Amino acid sequence: MGKPLKFSPAATLFFFILAMPAVSLARLNQQIEVLVWQFTRPADFLAKLEDLFNLYANRVYRKGSEVTPASMVPAYHVAPLVLRQLEISLRAPCKQHPAAAMALVTALWAESMLEERLLATTLLGNIPLNPPEPVIECLHSFARPETDTQVLDALLDQGGRGLRQEQSDRWLELIESWSGDPSPGYQGMALRAILISARDEHFSNHPPLFRIFSRLLQVASSAIQAELQATLLGLLRGFPQETVYLLRQVLPLSNNPTTHRLVRLSLSHVPVEIQDGLRQALQAQKTAYKSAD
Repeated sequence: MGKPLKFSPAATLFFFILAMPAVSLARLNQQIEVLVWQFTRPADFLAKLEDLFNLYANRVYRKGSEVTPASMVPAYHVAPLVLRQLEISLRAPCKQHPAAAMALVTALWAESMLEERLLATTLLGNIPLNPPEPVIECLHSFARPETDTQVLDALLDQGGRGLRQEQSDRWLELIESWSGDPSPGYQGMALRAILISARDEHFSNHPPLFRIFSRLLQVASSAIQAELQATLLGLLRGFPQETVYLLRQVLPLSNNPTTHRLVRLSLSHVPVEIQDGLRQALQAQKTAYKSAD
């Protein structure tokens, strides 16, 4: 027998696209309309949803494929259009039947496939917040450091969207609780939530985000160094002036070498016109260390 064929990444992508089932928007919307009728019956909804996902599943991603999925969670790999149309069609039922929506979120989250969990996060973000406690309890229960990163980011971003935009104080309480946990995993989760909040153009309560980030940056555990750096760079992109001001305040307060290393690494990402002040703060701290020795 000859050697097995190997394809370049470009060729693999080409075959992947060819294998994707064609999606007729009109037919898809008809299928989703049938699904919506099962909204208040989670078991029936899940059964119909599985049929829908199987119909549009991408077979290239089945076992033995060389294509590597972005998430470690098993997935149908349906076309993004399918999930998008589902999300649009289920917004109104979430508003009209919040208790049923919460039951459906819980049922979807208990499933093992990526698309089911992603849909759960979207539905959670559309549930009315009167009262907000059921949504907050879901976020507390579902958000775990060991959760797959793609699912966790979707939960914080989409699942927390309503709370973040409508009751920012309660959203910030969640971040505070994660940041105050001694576990690096929960602290890293708080940093993810800070970055997601900073990127949300509908979120405006930024001072508490900087306060929480400042505290975590001063401690700067090596276990969350990657999350600290990603959050710092994200804040610098969105709020350069405010972030540089924060860094200049943090430097004299922390004698943590990891903190100073993160600030030095971020310097090249600071706009040129405001770099000098941060350089001076770094130099002043370096001089203070030498004097202390």
